[in-house]
Amino acid sequence: MQISLDGATAEVNDYVRGPGSFDTAILALQNLQDAGFSDAKISVVCTRQNIGQLDEFKALADKYGATLRLTRLRPSGRGADVWDELHPLPEQQRELYDWLMANGDNVLTGDSFFHLSAFGEALPGLNLCGAGRVVCLIDPIGDVYACPFAIHDNFLAGNLLADGGFQKVWQTSELFTDLRRPQTGGACSKCSFFDSCRGGCMAAKFFTGLPLDGPDPECVQGYGETALAGDRTVPAASQDHSKANPTRNQPVMLTLGRRPTDDMTPPTSRPVSACAESPLAGFEGIDTPQAAAVAVPTAPERQPADEVREPLEAEPMVRVRRGRPAAREEASSRARVRRPRRRLRARPEHRGQPARLRPTRLRPARCRQPGEA
Repeated sequence: MQISLDGATAEVNDYVRGPGSFDTAILALQNLQDAGFSDAKISVVCTRQNIGQLDEFKALADKYGATLRLTRLRPSGRGADVWDELHPLPEQQRELYDWLMANGDNVLTGDSFFHLSAFGEALPGLNLCGAGRVVCLIDPIGDVYACPFAIHDNFLAGNLLADGGFQKVWQTSELFTDLRRPQTGGACSKCSFFDSCRGGCMAAKFFTGLPLDGPDPECVQGYGETALAGDRTVPAASQDHSKANPTRNQPVMLTLGRRPTDDMTPPTSRPVSACAESPLAGFEGIDTPQAAAVAVPTAPERQPADEVREPLEAEPMVRVRRGRPAAREEASSRARVRRPRRRLRARPEHRGQPARLRPTRLRPARCRQPGEA
């Protein structure tokens, strides 16, 4: 498990990785420690802003029981956009070298800083470019590149699907064979420090427009600054390495959504849970038995007992008088008037007894019959 930090404080880290990323990374380290995970890595890309925080990085790793891993900022990928602003200055390269000499046995560096060996004694770790020798990259479409930081057609060794698998590409690729040969020409081969730095990083030279047999752009002897000041052409990225379409025997991604429309076109809205949908979804406005079966009438709002009820605004009830023909409506269309609830009223009793409350019921007025006063 690897956690990326580009600053030992939120101010430095969040400038590169975005607001809140430092707190998120520290929380992740704490969670890993609480869970008993003992092999976490803290990965740091060394920049102009964090070279002075190397001790703080080591303290963080020790606090959370993690291993510190330092990586060089290379001018490839997204690093190409910020390399001029963030790569360490020459005096910071010396500071980094001295710190690695004192602490390098307990820090992972890979093949990131072998160019610093030109300061004198060789650093702990791999002191050579591992491209095509001990490392390579396989992208999502099966292309094999010599280095994870050199994704370009110039460093394409082959394809797993088209060239017989990884073993054949790794052992017989013309590019890998050439990279494994000793360098015998170029400006660096005449330098007295060539046996220490081996000419520096291939990717760093290529993506700054320098020749591959020339000096590293961060050459500690100063030759890189001279080379960068000359005429050079910075190459652009060669292609998009995303996998566009699934190949045979691979799952096909589906778009999930709500129920399809009436014309059976695929749904486009985002998926929702069943409980978030209306139980009448798909039935509104459709006169079907299913729609009638799920229709639930809404209960009328209950009114307090002491309020005077207003008559419902509905079709009036047809009353029948004796001796007169009745024009009755069908029972299904007759408006029903709800009886009012019972209420209490005071009714005094005779013989001087105190008044008591007696429940009474309000009855609807009836029509007078013929002959009644």
